[in-house]
Amino acid sequence: MTSNKINLKLFQVSQNQNVFYIGKMKAKDLLKISTLHWRDSGESKENKYIHEVKEKLNVLTSDTGIQRVLQYNRLKEIADYISGQDGILPNSIIVSINNKWVDDEINDNFEMDGYEISENNDIISLTLSPDKIDAFIVDGQHRLASFGFTENDKISDDFEIVVTIFINLEIPLQAEIFSIINGKQKPVNKSLLYDLSSFNQDKYNEIKRSHSIVKWLNSNPISPFFNEIRMLGSGPGSISQSAFIDELLRYIKDRRAHTYKSFLKDKDEKEIIKLLLSYYLAIKQTFKDEWDDRKNYVFLKTTGFGALMKLLYYVYIKFCVENRQFNREELKEFFRNIKSDEFSVDKLGKAGSQGLQSELYRKLRTTLIGDENFIKTLEGEYRELSNN
Repeated sequence: MTSNKINLKLFQVSQNQNVFYIGKMKAKDLLKISTLHWRDSGESKENKYIHEVKEKLNVLTSDTGIQRVLQYNRLKEIADYISGQDGILPNSIIVSINNKWVDDEINDNFEMDGYEISENNDIISLTLSPDKIDAFIVDGQHRLASFGFTENDKISDDFEIVVTIFINLEIPLQAEIFSIINGKQKPVNKSLLYDLSSFNQDKYNEIKRSHSIVKWLNSNPISPFFNEIRMLGSGPGSISQSAFIDELLRYIKDRRAHTYKSFLKDKDEKEIIKLLLSYYLAIKQTFKDEWDDRKNYVFLKTTGFGALMKLLYYVYIKFCVENRQFNREELKEFFRNIKSDEFSVDKLGKAGSQGLQSELYRKLRTTLIGDENFIKTLEGEYRELSNN
């Protein structure tokens, strides 16, 4: 294990099927990995201290930021206080640990190995790779930032702070937690939330709908993903909640271009769940011996799941154009045209990557759907069918 990794011992807390972790860490470590996600409201251009803040801290300014620009006077007051002999910060700083975005030749994607979680009785071990994660401060930015403004720079080396850690918490949910903490303990006013997070109502509802679908699939025994999704970082499976939601949003979100690919946009949650159950249960039953064999196959790993989710659109439009019922029995017959060794670890390797996922997806698409020319024809027929 490399020396730059951060190792934490935490307690797991479950509330309404949501999971987070509580523990402590050195202020210097949290400063090193943290990003203050400021909302771009124009304040930064007017704040004469902003350049000093950005020299000491990692600041991201965007229209999806959930934090307002730091108040310099408040920050200095806290810094002076913790520099004193009796200064303490007993309140928890709330952090979302998110895998970092990386660019590849095809899409923007997440790093897959920015953190590792293991459990030993009631103690959770969380290992963080600082170069592969972003730690967004959901609440407590003034307290954390104050360590960058103490007269003694070494205070943060020994000062331990209480942390509440979420894993891959989507920005609208970060904003909702922030709003509730800084308001009242009741459902947040949605108008305030949309303004705070700079998400319009449609975009917010797309993510909330996806979150609800993934939660159902993880908690219902009839689902092929029952207890197989790491909800906010928890669970025995290899598929993270964020990875699942990212794939779903491809088909739910309203696209400016290629609107025909948003084939789930107008379906309600029950319809989407039914469609996903038919699709993945057909795969699970076609490859019943291999599905649960994580050691030798990638069906329940991000590589296999992501490839099959990308394939879903093409299977769906093929069935529509051919006027076939998109049900489990028809899909089982369809998937018998591929061999299980396409999903084998021996063939794909143990380490997952977006490259391998895309390679598997393309191979499955060619085998099950057709070549590029056929796919263009198929999409044209589906668009014409959709417009009628």
